[in-house]
Amino acid sequence: MLKEIIVGQDYFLTVSGLALALAGFSGLVSSFRSDASSWKAQDIAGHRFIFENSFSACFFALLPFPVLFSGASLSLLSKICGGLLAAFLIIQLAVQGVRIARLRREGNPARMEKQLVFIILPVSAITGLLIIYSSFCQELMWGFSWGLLWLLSIAGIQFFVFIWKGIN
Repeated sequence: MLKEIIVGQDYFLTVSGLALALAGFSGLVSSFRSDASSWKAQDIAGHRFIFENSFSACFFALLPFPVLFSGASLSLLSKICGGLLAAFLIIQLAVQGVRIARLRREGNPARMEKQLVFIILPVSAITGLLIIYSSFCQELMWGFSWGLLWLLSIAGIQFFVFIWKGIN
């Protein structure tokens, strides 16, 4: 039973480490920016987006270990981890929708709003559906693994948008 998860442990630990590194590097870059009072609402929302996704990727990457070591079968492991990650992605869609609407209402539309609305949010929804399919129909972890990579990608994309817009 433990053999299957031990084979994937390097992947989960690598995703966790990359997520923490991304969050830390983003915090470091933000500490070198100008006075915090000059930050726009877009900057704050962007940093929140980076931290939410990178710390979530770290949490979800480490989640299989305590679940498995608590005696759960691989089938139950895929359902718990996949179900929680899919629920997070669905809740994240709603949160980002509210955040985008609030920024727009305040006259500060999100940076790269079209890409966020037409690429990142739909891919997140599709990823959530694939996670549900793989976890509950196939009882496998492939959807969960791709979902972790997507969370890490979202944070990375937002980080590079933040850097790019800071340069230009």
